[in-house]
Amino acid sequence: MTAYTPSWLPQPNTAYAVEVARRIGFATVILLDTTDPAVSHIPVQVDPGDDERPLTLFFHVAAHNAIAERIDDDSRFLVVFRAVDGYISPTWYDHENVPTWNYAAVHMYGGAEPLTDSGLRAHLGALLDHHEPALEVREEFIEQYLPDIRGFRMTTPRVEPAFKLSQDKNRPSFDGALAGVRARQEGALADEMANLRRQLGDGG
Repeated sequence: MTAYTPSWLPQPNTAYAVEVARRIGFATVILLDTTDPAVSHIPVQVDPGDDERPLTLFFHVAAHNAIAERIDDDSRFLVVFRAVDGYISPTWYDHENVPTWNYAAVHMYGGAEPLTDSGLRAHLGALLDHHEPALEVREEFIEQYLPDIRGFRMTTPRVEPAFKLSQDKNRPSFDGALAGVRARQEGALADEMANLRRQLGDGG
């Protein structure tokens, strides 16, 4: 499976896409099956790795979730991290064009394996540290809920950026779109547009 990304849209490098996914921290996780795919919308911990550790995703689902019940050694997953999106008016360009929609997403593909109890605890701890480091949760409380969830690890997934943020437009049209989005007070979308433009080497 491959996402459709128009050839005229330059995409960021893998490291940039992984960092966007890590920042989002929430994804649609799809257990691919030709007859009945299982889908969950869940927090996903992204460990970008380093020279000695590979990129790894960690996630957990309810024990009775179809993903937990049906996963096996041959299972394949698609994980979709969706960032911001928004309408783009053709009146913002310096030439005649059509209305369109900007968006930013990162797709990751691969197999997954179950986490051990210690791995699941470490994953839950990492999620808490990331989202609310000052929160203290009693170990007994965590132990109470561990039997109800299953944790998984996806190592070295294939990464596909899927960014459509006016990066194919000339500078006047891009600046017009950026100004239009900011005037609509959609700062997060404007930031993603400017960040991608810089990453691709054309300023922001």
